[in-house]
Amino acid sequence: MRYLVVDLDRFDAVKDSFLRALTNEQLSSPYERAIKLTQYILTSQYWGNDELIWAVKSLGTIPCLSQSLNLLGIKANDVQTFIPKLLSKLHLETLVVGSTTKERALDMSNIVQEILGAKPLDLDSIDGSRSLLIPAGDT
Repeated sequence: MRYLVVDLDRFDAVKDSFLRALTNEQLSSPYERAIKLTQYILTSQYWGNDELIWAVKSLGTIPCLSQSLNLLGIKANDVQTFIPKLLSKLHLETLVVGSTTKERALDMSNIVQEILGAKPLDLDSIDGSRSLLIPAGDT
């Protein structure tokens, strides 16, 4: 991924497939949609289907987000220029399962960090995965 070159034709095919999957997901069963909506409500950083569809193909700003995004739809060049930015702020958490030693697990993690060119972030820069707690209601 560090030296990835985005192929224009392949990008368009993946983008179209992603948009179809998002659109089809809106036609899923009420149970599946309720689970997605619950995840959307309880997770601090989560984009819903409508926001993802907008970001992939729209023009303008999303007023409901804390930050205003100006996009003319996502293009292959946008992804190509975003890769170095992504890798410069990459945070890796590694879980190694199986018959291995701590040293071997750390070696594997270091190999991935070296290949991707990841640098350690300050603890203040790491925005951990958080869920919102809903206060108890009156009965």
